[in-house]
Amino acid sequence: MNSTKKVVLTSLAVIVVLFGGALAYFSITDQAAPSPATPPSEASPAPSPSSSPSPTPAASGAPEATADFTMGEPFAKQAFLQLANGERKEPEEESTIVALMHHMTHQKVKADAKWTSVQMLPDRVETVVQIVEHHPEWEHQKKLLEIARKWKAGDFSTVDQDHNFFWGLEGGNLGKAEGILSAVEEKEFIEKTFK
Repeated sequence: MNSTKKVVLTSLAVIVVLFGGALAYFSITDQAAPSPATPPSEASPAPSPSSSPSPTPAASGAPEATADFTMGEPFAKQAFLQLANGERKEPEEESTIVALMHHMTHQKVKADAKWTSVQMLPDRVETVVQIVEHHPEWEHQKKLLEIARKWKAGDFSTVDQDHNFFWGLEGGNLGKAEGILSAVEEKEFIEKTFK
């Protein structure tokens, strides 16, 4: 029993350190000015008709939310912001879309741990479909496209399995989906996380 506790405590300590490093990275990179190629008027994503109003930082100690996105891994945030800004920069790495889709599932699944969330909106799902369609060379392109098209059709009946597929590709060991949120639970998650 003691060795199990040590493994769990050590694992949690490593996660805390990694999470702290990611937050430090964002603190540094979020201070940077927009690149010269990005006009100041385009530095922040414009709200789409289907998106919610820009959230304000949570005073309760919850993760800060920005443009329907909670802080998390830098590659996912960068890819998401590029897509949200309409830059439509095609990600070269399959792992970028896997991370983005994984984070989109968080609003719909029950899991003990969710570090990053991207609000799942129809225009974002459509963008994901279009990007995945253009990358037949990706190892998991057929599965990613199957999932994205299912979401586009409004079918989230297996979103917990979708989550665990992405989670497994990313080497997940904490936060496995244990079911699907009810409509009420999903609404509460959206209000708590993105508004």
